[in-house]
Amino acid sequence: MQIESPFNDEGNIPYVHTEFEIVDEFIDEDGRIYFQLDDNPIRSIISSYDENVIHITNYNDTMIDILAAEAYKLEEELIEEAYHFFINNPPAQLLGTDPNEYRTWDDATNLERAMIQIVYLIAPALNELDTIANHELYDHEALPILLEEFKKVGSPTTLIPGPQSLLDIQLYDNMSAVQMMWGQLGQFESPEDNREEFIEYLQLVREETTHLVGRVNYTLSEE
Repeated sequence: MQIESPFNDEGNIPYVHTEFEIVDEFIDEDGRIYFQLDDNPIRSIISSYDENVIHITNYNDTMIDILAAEAYKLEEELIEEAYHFFINNPPAQLLGTDPNEYRTWDDATNLERAMIQIVYLIAPALNELDTIANHELYDHEALPILLEEFKKVGSPTTLIPGPQSLLDIQLYDNMSAVQMMWGQLGQFESPEDNREEFIEYLQLVREETTHLVGRVNYTLSEE
């Protein structure tokens, strides 16, 4: 969905906080910092160790393309469906876990919510690419459109929500690694001339994207 640009007329992020200020002023009773999409969720955070280091941080529960001013957000009626898909697809060590033992959508972190939404949104595009590759439809008009979407979502200017819990830290690394793979998929040169390599990389991307489901399932099973 389209959102207001996070940049002001001078091309800067207008809302600037120190690491201590953002916590003192905006953390809620659940220990979470969250801004709605219409409340400037992209903030500049000044490092407490070095004032010259500024982190541009996303405090929403979606991934946000800050250049296009777009948020990768599911329609409300799909949120519950996506959440249940994640908790009903556990990794091997959690097979048989009662769905009631997972934290709810409301109790999920910004990062967990964003990962649920982006995986659910990106899965159809992966399936379409798979169909194109398997049927060798490399002249299909959808191919460049799909690759461009992966290039956008995999860009460093599409911000993942910043980690806000201990479990989030590893999850953020997992999400960052897969996001980079999405970007590399989107920039794959001449798939029609490098079909075997394209199919091999596409399958790797599909596998790692699927693994995100298990990783979020695991973190949601923890308090």
